[in-house]
Amino acid sequence: MLPTSRRRPLLALALLASVAVAVGTVGPATAGTTPADPATSAVAPTALSSGQLTVVRVTGGLSSPLGVTHAGDGSGRLFIVERGGQVRVVIGRSLQSGSFLNIASRIEAGGERGLLGLAFHPAFATNRYLFVFYTRPGGD
Repeated sequence: MLPTSRRRPLLALALLASVAVAVGTVGPATAGTTPADPATSAVAPTALSSGQLTVVRVTGGLSSPLGVTHAGDGSGRLFIVERGGQVRVVIGRSLQSGSFLNIASRIEAGGERGLLGLAFHPAFATNRYLFVFYTRPGGD
């Protein structure tokens, strides 16, 4: 296992790379079979061939990143969730200074606790609503 200092950049890279993976790499679950209900049948992923996936380092300077999302507002910004209670913004490949959201004083971080998730309301561009998932002091 890699030391913690080496795992963090790799985790950030993996999270950011997961955004770029194309969804079109799935195929039929089993060739020659007909599913009972095509509308609800699962599709098994197919293996990637050499050259189908490229990993690109987008940014650095993050502290315990564990999620990445976008607001769906057309701004092109990426929002990176950091376990310690901050949401950071990446534009292009540039990590912006400061934070978009900082709830560090309202959370308990460490281990599996902290700021754990962020979701933007589908109408965020107009209503500015977002939702966070975090651990309060005391573990709730």
